[in-house]
Amino acid sequence: MAWLGPDEAAAQGRAAVVQFSGIVASGDSLYGVPGVTVYVPKAGRGTATNEYGYFSMPVLAGDSVVVRALG
Repeated sequence: MAWLGPDEAAAQGRAAVVQFSGIVASGDSLYGVPGVTVYVPKAGRGTATNEYGYFSMPVLAGDSVVVRALG
């Protein structure tokens, strides 16, 4: 998985909102994997990868992210 985003953690005591995006790819072929869930437990929300394995969602800097797939 690739993550593109700023390295800033917080601004004036409040966590910065960053756009967390990337591609979930299979290890053997490097093709994108559709339908993988990307979830932020603390926020109680998430998203799923599209048909190319791409996802994008706003998160707070420092949040933990859970990535799950079946198969």
